[in-house]
Amino acid sequence: MQSTWMLAAALCFTLLAAVIKVAAESFSVFEIIFYRSLFGIFVTYWMLQHLGISIKTSYPGLYLLRCAVGTLCICLGVYIIWVLPLGTAQTLTYTSPLFFAFFTVVSAWRHRKAVSWFLVAAIMVGFFGIVLILRPTVDPSEFTAMLVGVLVGITGAWADWMIRMLTEKGEPPYRIVFYFLTTGTIVGAVLTLMTGGFHAIDFFGLALILLIGLFGTLGQFTLTYAWKYGVPLINTLYQYSGVVFAVILGMFLFDDSFDWITILGIFIVCASGIAASLCGMKERENKRDSSALLHHD
Repeated sequence: MQSTWMLAAALCFTLLAAVIKVAAESFSVFEIIFYRSLFGIFVTYWMLQHLGISIKTSYPGLYLLRCAVGTLCICLGVYIIWVLPLGTAQTLTYTSPLFFAFFTVVSAWRHRKAVSWFLVAAIMVGFFGIVLILRPTVDPSEFTAMLVGVLVGITGAWADWMIRMLTEKGEPPYRIVFYFLTTGTIVGAVLTLMTGGFHAIDFFGLALILLIGLFGTLGQFTLTYAWKYGVPLINTLYQYSGVVFAVILGMFLFDDSFDWITILGIFIVCASGIAASLCGMKERENKRDSSALLHHD
């Protein structure tokens, strides 16, 4: 049940992407990153104080790496939402579970643990789906944006991996989110000032900023809770719900259209991720059953 936090995170981030797509007409990429992070700092700091959790950590290096990778992921993610149809942008964003599975396989090889070749096959099929989405018939400028989308998937998986590492070391979710949002606020402010400064904010712009902050903060909290308390392989399964949410919102809110090849690529990416997750869940159950049998004997 704790993995349902990931389902909530997928919905929050999809709603965030939809609002960002609207806000991109009024604000720059770096302004959006600034406002997305600033809102959550106050909420997170209040929670830390309320729960009596210090902001001091024994793992500054891990935090620095997690914040750097996560902020880069956010910057690239806002860019592709700006220039691509919502469904396509979110599909590329949600390639991160495939890369996360790839990291898992590499980690198993390094530690000489058993590797599921079905999982490897699922990853390869998933990349075939990405190739269908990135087919060379698209406009060159759009193709570049799609390649950036793949980088979003890679950095997203890396950031998720870092969250797992920090939570396994006992770091509280609110501290992880606080440092990430602080980094995003500083980077967003500096880059905004370096690229033309802040735009004037009217009532509609303020509403968009508040929604960006709300959905971004809720998404970050639910994502961190999912990686701390949920089952990783079930988390990856639930992450793919974001693709479905994005396609539906893109069609109804932005009149996005998709040809059958793109839809096939989206389906293959989602199906391969689900298959990989189900495979991992089955192996987990088999290990549990074997352990229980040995204990009984």
